[in-house]
Amino acid sequence: MKLSKQHLADLFGVTVRTVSEWQRDTEFPAPTREGRRNLYDAAAVVAWWRDREIARLIEGEDGKLLDLNHERARLAKAQADRQEYALARERGELVEAAAVGEVVGDDYTRMRARLLALPTKAAAMVTPETDTAVCQQILDDLVREALNELSDPNTVYQEAL
Repeated sequence: MKLSKQHLADLFGVTVRTVSEWQRDTEFPAPTREGRRNLYDAAAVVAWWRDREIARLIEGEDGKLLDLNHERARLAKAQADRQEYALARERGELVEAAAVGEVVGDDYTRMRARLLALPTKAAAMVTPETDTAVCQQILDDLVREALNELSDPNTVYQEAL
């Protein structure tokens, strides 16, 4: 069956311009001239389109043909990675991000409370002092005590477990 360019466009649901672009493909079936019109062999164009679509389906995102062995290797690696991840979680080597976020949030809350308590605790200790060096030492000791408490893994992580 011979079709005009417009009929081909209608058949494939594309514009006439798209059919004209298809003609630039060296594999596209050549039209036959009948009078002033070009007519296209519908079966040949459908076969060309089918082959083109099949080629597009078996190409990867980068335009290269997919290698079945390569794809199998990628799948095997992905499955092995998933298995390793599951084993690492079972051994306790990995934790969920949400759990880490919760522990860090608790740490910040504890840090905030400890630091906000420093002025009250320090005020009673430095008020009777008149020597600046002694006041500085008291404040330094209080800050270091707070930081040591906050950095103690037993204090932080025992509560998380």
